[in-house]
Amino acid sequence: MKLNLVLKKIYEKITSRSALFYQIQKKPNFEDTVYTKQTVNNFRVASAELLTVFSGFDNFEGISIYVHGSWADDTKTPFSDLDDLVIIDREKFRGNQLETIKLLKWLTKVEMRFQRLDLIQHHGHWIIFEDNLNDYDESYMPIGVLQNAVYICGLNRISYSINTEKSLLGLENNINITLFNINQLMELYYKDKVTYYDMKCLIGSFLLIPAYLFQMKRINVSKREGIERRGEIFSLEVCRLYDKCSEIRTKWEIVSGLPRFKIIKVLSYIVIEPNLFRRLSKRISPRFPRKNFPIFTKDELIKFLIEVQVYVNTK
Repeated sequence: MKLNLVLKKIYEKITSRSALFYQIQKKPNFEDTVYTKQTVNNFRVASAELLTVFSGFDNFEGISIYVHGSWADDTKTPFSDLDDLVIIDREKFRGNQLETIKLLKWLTKVEMRFQRLDLIQHHGHWIIFEDNLNDYDESYMPIGVLQNAVYICGLNRISYSINTEKSLLGLENNINITLFNINQLMELYYKDKVTYYDMKCLIGSFLLIPAYLFQMKRINVSKREGIERRGEIFSLEVCRLYDKCSEIRTKWEIVSGLPRFKIIKVLSYIVIEPNLFRRLSKRISPRFPRKNFPIFTKDELIKFLIEVQVYVNTK
């Protein structure tokens, strides 16, 4: 099994002695950088289903795995992604390339299990290194979302120091990228060329924005809490756009019965490389029948973009 590009980069960061790829983070220097120290130690017990998804984790030392989001708080629906965080102690793997490759191949297998659970999930694992926690950029993945997450293995207490400046710059970048993606997908939507795969990406992008905006104000909320508190950020008109997203999500279960998704399901047991599978899934995914669902209007989109920009500019 070949490693995908993401896992190849992880492999290089674990095994290379080059400073370009490998650098143990120094302990926080509070005189030079503003840090916020945090601890997460409240986790839930894994269900039998999740233990099956991650079966094989006990073959490795030096990894910690957590599942957060709707799979952790019992609110998952047919629309839900499976969101995890993998923390690797790369010191445990340095000098042992065979064990490193074994770990990354196992992560690839688990990622394909994600895809079989959600045929149009558009991301894999979220992976960081344990030494990153000393100078952590929260724009990658707020560790706070692991509060009440499901514990699979590893550290039962996570202590970390948030680099505030780095995190805020990263959040601005995240917002800009997400807005760009929304604009691109909305162009397909208005041309009636958007697929189910695209639509899931579009709704997912809308749903990320409230949490990002709260985090810009240093209010640490999960994606779900950000959506629930959207009225603190957006006007009633933009909130209606989010209501439409929620309504589409509740009707998502019809996807599994569509003929093309039955083909994609078969492919998920043939294709063993997740990135290749996602490309095939995106290409095969059927057209989204937008007329059968609540319609996103151009006025709602324009108002959404304006309100996000105003909120970011007043941070």
